[in-house]
Amino acid sequence: MRETVIVASVRTAVGKAGRGTLRATRPDDLAAASQSARDALIEMVAEADDALMEKFFESGTLTQEELVDGLKRGVAAGRIFPLVCTSAGANIGMQPLLDAILSYVPSPAERPFAATAKGSEDAVAVKDSASAPAAAFVWKAVADPFAGRITMFRVISGTVKADSTIQNITRETPERLGHLTLLQGKTPTNVPEIRSGDLGAVAKLKDTLTSDLLGDKTIA
Repeated sequence: MRETVIVASVRTAVGKAGRGTLRATRPDDLAAASQSARDALIEMVAEADDALMEKFFESGTLTQEELVDGLKRGVAAGRIFPLVCTSAGANIGMQPLLDAILSYVPSPAERPFAATAKGSEDAVAVKDSASAPAAAFVWKAVADPFAGRITMFRVISGTVKADSTIQNITRETPERLGHLTLLQGKTPTNVPEIRSGDLGAVAKLKDTLTSDLLGDKTIA
């Protein structure tokens, strides 16, 4: 009987919600359904990769290592889309979600940013490089009652520095950057710079909106 680790919300002695780990055996009445779901997952992963398909035909299954590697490659190729059940409000499933991101989602170094070539509609891949000119993609903006509008961005290449001027490539206008922050939940941490591959935020930009591109004038 397979042992399963369940991450669940628990209550401490003072009544606050916390994170607990419960260990339980898989119920006998779910054994057949669980094995059937795993077999279907293995077959799905094998179908997404020619090399794994050959191994699947040879042995009829995949090892755990091959399954994890195949899942990662399938996610990177856009052929497999993992679903993780969580509840942020009840603090349930956060650890499995974070583990899944680390195990299956490619890092910026493994998956270049998809962009459009300057002056054309041709698709290009922008590789993660700290030595390249600064470029950042704005993926979200939120309104804060104290700080005003907070612009969240991902640095695609180069390094974005605090207390500097950057060009809004999309709107052809300069933007003055003040304090740069890293957000962990609702807690901002001021940093002097944010490098390629990382997510950051800045407050009170004048003209920048979601989906705008910020960067060095040399890429304009």
